[in-house]
Amino acid sequence: MLSTYDKKIDRKNTSSMKWAGIKDGETIAVGVADMDFMTSDAVVAEVKKVAEKGVFGYSIIQEGYYSSFIRWCNKRYNWQVKEEWLSYTPGVIAGMGGAVRAFSEVGDHVIFQTPAFYLLNELTVTNDRIPVSNPLVLKDGKYHIDFDDLEEKAKHPKAKIFMLCNPQNPSCRVYTKEELTKIADICLKNDVLIVSDEVHCDMVYQPHKHIPIASLSQEIADITVTCLSPTKTFNMAGLQTSVNVISNENLRAKFAKELLSRDSKRPNIFANVGFKAAYEKGEEWLDNTLEYIKGNVDFVIKYIESNIPEMNVIYPEGTYLIWIDCSQTKIKGSDLKSYFLENANVLVSAGSEYGENCANFIRINPACPREVLVEVMDRINHSLHLIR
Repeated sequence: MLSTYDKKIDRKNTSSMKWAGIKDGETIAVGVADMDFMTSDAVVAEVKKVAEKGVFGYSIIQEGYYSSFIRWCNKRYNWQVKEEWLSYTPGVIAGMGGAVRAFSEVGDHVIFQTPAFYLLNELTVTNDRIPVSNPLVLKDGKYHIDFDDLEEKAKHPKAKIFMLCNPQNPSCRVYTKEELTKIADICLKNDVLIVSDEVHCDMVYQPHKHIPIASLSQEIADITVTCLSPTKTFNMAGLQTSVNVISNENLRAKFAKELLSRDSKRPNIFANVGFKAAYEKGEEWLDNTLEYIKGNVDFVIKYIESNIPEMNVIYPEGTYLIWIDCSQTKIKGSDLKSYFLENANVLVSAGSEYGENCANFIRINPACPREVLVEVMDRINHSLHLIR
């Protein structure tokens, strides 16, 4: 059943961002968060149908586009979403950037938890807002929210937006109902809008469960913009599609105006059919893929525990990423990425990209054939033998 995931697909020289930074033809890239697997056959089939017509004119959102997503939310998260709440953007970051511009002013504070995906900081700074960190606290191998710090920063008169990332990248936390409720209570109390990046929501390992923060109550939904996409779930980031959920009519009108000003409301012709096919016909593919990736995650954890005492894995609750503490190696934190590229010929994501005090970490992506992942870990282990 899972043999398809063991097939090696050569993505070099295909305009792949993940494989763009390789040193040579033998480099293995495990940094950027997309999978080295083919997407669902249902998505491929629908995209092929469009491609074979050979006409790539302007596209509009087709009938059934959003209903497939609405059924998905109801089935997977018991979240009842209405079609009028939904809007298209060409990616979750585009949606979040639009929310920052629509709901804050130049010089306002945007709060987010660190370590954080670097684009959260980038979209804040490039829009002339002030990034404010709410550092997660690493204790006993797990990251915890500092609610006192969050409340203090939310009290600031310039604090307008809290950017939530759940499941969290790169810590791989999946927040509990209690944690999400506390976050929402702080934001409600201080009139801070929640912009929630939930792009990894479908990639969660048992017994953990993803809960859309907007599903907790109508009061919370009214201060929330939720940004989602099938692109992580179904490995179709190149199709450039995402959906924003906004139940508050006034917020929705402001957001729509922002999208109109950027001409960001039309999907490309392949995203149009890929989005619908993924949510309508891709569930079995997702379940199989998640099972395979979980096996890869377990392999990496056991490998490091048995062979690389200098490394410590922060156990992932969700996402298809692994966050690894390398502070006990003899490598200077800022040099980790270049060291593994030069000495293991493995391209990882540098922890320094995710915020202060993260330089001693690396992030790797285990969504690749098991044989490739074994080679990655053997190379990393051998490279560390050189300096033990």
